[in-house]
Amino acid sequence: MALTTCLEKGGPHVAPDHFRLMIDCAEACRAAAALMINHSPYHAEFCRLCAQICRDCAASCEELDGMEACVRACRQCAQACEAMAASP
Repeated sequence: MALTTCLEKGGPHVAPDHFRLMIDCAEACRAAAALMINHSPYHAEFCRLCAQICRDCAASCEELDGMEACVRACRQCAQACEAMAASP
């Protein structure tokens, strides 16, 4: 959504802090998935961090109009990461 919805809407959607957080969220999710696929011993710790980034991103998106899908996706990802962090 950062490179589509936010760039198209402009204004507060591309404010540096918000936009960086969206990019961080996408990268954290990508990295968490890679660590899980690799059966990395670091996946649980990283998934906890990813969940926090996703929650922060959801909160940031919630403050902007037209970002409901992003809010839902971030919250779902946070829940999935928390579940993965809790699994052995």
